[in-house]
Amino acid sequence: RCALPDRCVDCSSGPRLHEILSCYSETFPVRAPNGLPYHLTLRLCLACGSRFADRRQLREYLKTRLPAHATSVAVRDGVLAVAVPQGDEDTGPGKVLFFDTHGGFLSAVTVGELPDMLIFTPNGRFVLTANEGQPMDDYSYDPEGSVSIIDMSAGAASLTDADVTRAGFTAFNSTPIDPRIRIFGPGATVAQDLEPEYIAVSHDSRTAWVTLQENNAIAIVDLTRKKVTIIGAGATGGAM
Repeated sequence: RCALPDRCVDCSSGPRLHEILSCYSETFPVRAPNGLPYHLTLRLCLACGSRFADRRQLREYLKTRLPAHATSVAVRDGVLAVAVPQGDEDTGPGKVLFFDTHGGFLSAVTVGELPDMLIFTPNGRFVLTANEGQPMDDYSYDPEGSVSIIDMSAGAASLTDADVTRAGFTAFNSTPIDPRIRIFGPGATVAQDLEPEYIAVSHDSRTAWVTLQENNAIAIVDLTRKKVTIIGAGATGGAM
């Protein structure tokens, strides 16, 4: 069971002498990354909660704040980062939610489609997400894969979308690529077909390596310049 203790999910304020935050709270069953169920309690302060006419409206609003099916979590220096896909079949831009280690909500930012893994860099300067950009089953929509670079300089409680840089692959749509790289989606561009999965970061926090396992490739991200290159990873069809 996971409960957010006395922290408003809208304005992040704690309780004041004239407020009892638990008056505006709801507990929901959610799914953990390992598929096991647990419960999450979301709270609003009186100032934020007073705009709702009844409990039903409050509950429906709080549902929109749920990390319904987190795909990855990481912790550093008292900050918990949670990657959360969004949209039909997880094809919409995802979110990264930040909490303190007591469960208090700090901030949320938008990242690429289907953030499949996130990691803090060793120096704590960035949080990186591998955005898989997986297509719908019928390929009626195929978002682009990418790597999101979240600059933590402002502090986890003050992050906005302006702190996020998207390192994508559109530059490779019109340039030659390593012939070992597998591009196979029906009608897909290179940027649509590349699907980042897992990230490793150098000890000096300057470089990230991202597996593109469906594509037999690896992306190399220069974290100083926020630029990405891709290379093939051996014989096509071989294990990575």
